[in-house]
Amino acid sequence: MCEASTYARWLKAQLEDFEYPQSVGMAMHMDNTAAFHLAGHDGSFQRNKHVLIKRNYTREAIADKVIKVVHRKTDKMPADLLTKPSIAKARMDTFMSSMGMTQLVEPA
Repeated sequence: MCEASTYARWLKAQLEDFEYPQSVGMAMHMDNTAAFHLAGHDGSFQRNKHVLIKRNYTREAIADKVIKVVHRKTDKMPADLLTKPSIAKARMDTFMSSMGMTQLVEPA
């Protein structure tokens, strides 16, 4: 989420330079419940001290309305199309259409 927040800040700045102001945060869909919890809650986490800097950067992006973290079930994540080696064709077609992708050539 930290790295995606960096890209979201860059994209927001680019859009504002092109005179498209962004008043609400970009939706960042997340299926990792632990990361989702860390992004939204304060506290000291004994076993997660190494991620506190990244968590704080992400929380700043949320507070600055750069991103808005939205929980999504694992089986509904379109990013799986690009990260999972084997996906059923029906699921792949669903993910492709949700991203606005179309098949140019019918398979043989």
